[in-house]
Amino acid sequence: MTSDPLVDTWKLVSWENRSLDGQYARLVIFKVGPVKHATIEGLVDEFDALYRAQKGFRHVFIIGDKASGEYGSFSVWESKEDAEAANAVIAPRL
Repeated sequence: MTSDPLVDTWKLVSWENRSLDGQYARLVIFKVGPVKHATIEGLVDEFDALYRAQKGFRHVFIIGDKASGEYGSFSVWESKEDAEAANAVIAPRL
């Protein structure tokens, strides 16, 4: 992490969906300041590729609200272990 982090605050919500062959879903919600909006939008493709490169990746959806500065990612993984391993790679990039 740099001295000027990209994300001001973030929270993680995760759950397992046993009805879909044990897949694991994660929702990460974060808030950025207004001057960082363009930076976030510019990083969407980079983060999409980063998610897709991780073991067990199934889907990712990036969401955002420019007015409130709240953004998030909803990702689906083959297992909880895959999601946690990916988080160790992805979270430091925020």
